[in-house]
Amino acid sequence: MLGGKAIRCKDCNHVHYLYFSCGNSRCMICQSIKREQWLDKLQSKLLDVPYVHLVTTMPHRLNKLAKRYPRQMYNLIFQTTKATIWSIYENEAHVGAKPGMISVLHTWGSDMKYHVHVHSLLSFGGINKKGEWVYPKHKKRICRNRKLRFTYKNLFLEGLEKLLSDPQIEWSETFEEIEADLKDKQWNVRIDHPSMKSEAIETYLARYVNRIAVTNNRLEFVKSTEQVNLLYNDYKNQKDGEIAPKEVKSMHPLVFINQLLLHLPPPYFQRQRRYGIHANKVSKEVKALIVKKLRNNGQTIRKVFEILTQMLKRQPFVCEQCGSEAIEIKEVAPDQQWIFQYITLPQIRAPSNNISAWKNLTNTVNG
Repeated sequence: MLGGKAIRCKDCNHVHYLYFSCGNSRCMICQSIKREQWLDKLQSKLLDVPYVHLVTTMPHRLNKLAKRYPRQMYNLIFQTTKATIWSIYENEAHVGAKPGMISVLHTWGSDMKYHVHVHSLLSFGGINKKGEWVYPKHKKRICRNRKLRFTYKNLFLEGLEKLLSDPQIEWSETFEEIEADLKDKQWNVRIDHPSMKSEAIETYLARYVNRIAVTNNRLEFVKSTEQVNLLYNDYKNQKDGEIAPKEVKSMHPLVFINQLLLHLPPPYFQRQRRYGIHANKVSKEVKALIVKKLRNNGQTIRKVFEILTQMLKRQPFVCEQCGSEAIEIKEVAPDQQWIFQYITLPQIRAPSNNISAWKNLTNTVNG
């Protein structure tokens, strides 16, 4: 308990709580400023060329394996996504150039079920060996969707076979058994048409860079039933050209906590990665090769007060029950013992750059 504010309505006595930020990069309500900053950095690095939105999905058949070995399986889907795109872009029959790609890992669907997939923003074209920008041979796609799915499936299975041959990976099934179930099925790989307007997917990627799974405004605890209600988009019943209908999923609080914890990435795992000409090191090297007309307009990172101004473009707070603006605000004191137990423990901090200091911390923790 970090403390916060209790906002009481003077008309109906309803109390709304606002808690102070914990600073955790995976918190559902914290890190809004960091998300805005990440989005600005992303927009400043993108080129003035079309981009495509690519989604690569891990088959649900492998969910149990991913829950047992999340780091290895999450790395596998990242590596396979990159290898798939690179194998197609390096082929001169399709492009013959090095693209730029920014990928973000998601492990959830709208209803918080375990659904491992990677969203990628991929440049529609790249830099060839001569340092020139070239576009794909096809005007609206990098290759046929069938080839994209086939390449992704084969490369993923190759990586999975290598992973399962590792003596440290203990699993109840052999690779041959898993392959027999998956090799003849159609894998879920989706790619949109190229567009110069990538703002929607940029915002979508930024939304979950410093947050996981769900936001507070989609959750409600019903005291009478002691259930957590989750508002989600029902994509299965979505009609073409229409917004997905909303549905409510009820769960026991412990079930909800379990589902939320499933989406916590392993410690220090990087959920967003940059490849090709968008990789940090490479982007500096190729910057001089990119002609000015292909560069974005140099949108810079906004200062903190500008971000706050953007975030605070809201109506005055009103009671969520009766709509009254007559409110009073009281402090909610933090629980100092809780903070000491869960926030200041040295073993949950990021590793120190000072190796000797890190060893001393480790020895202290291990007793």
